[in-house]
Amino acid sequence: MVRNEVTRLRSFGQYVEFQAARSGEILKAIDDVIYACCAERDQLIALTGAALEFVQALKRAESPIDQDGSILKKLEQARDSLARAYDEQAKMRESAANAPSLHEDDGVVEAFDGLLDAIAAAHNAMNDLCWAVGEHEADFDKVASGTYKSADDLLAALKG
Repeated sequence: MVRNEVTRLRSFGQYVEFQAARSGEILKAIDDVIYACCAERDQLIALTGAALEFVQALKRAESPIDQDGSILKKLEQARDSLARAYDEQAKMRESAANAPSLHEDDGVVEAFDGLLDAIAAAHNAMNDLCWAVGEHEADFDKVASGTYKSADDLLAALKG
């Protein structure tokens, strides 16, 4: 072998070693992302089920539960957080779909799709729960008696 070929052979070995290490890092990152998406998806599925159970429990409740509106406020904040999380995860999914280092069969985009579906379902369940709490409380509101000639008269009566 000529000296130039020996140098190239050494360089080739270093290049292969570098590529193997890089490939290992990419595969680990892919596995980490898929695991995180699946773990989060599973938690969201459980939260969705819990929210729907609360909706059913409210149907059986025989008295007001949120007269000051604090429960509804927290539930609305949680629902809105899910909307923001959906937007953030959709951007990450788009980045993964456009990443040249990822392939279609890596499963990253599919994992994000499952996560996005779970976030959407959780958001919808939280929205249903917010609606159920508001409706439940409205069922126990005092009805203003009398006839009012204007909105101002009605507001004055409600204020007492």
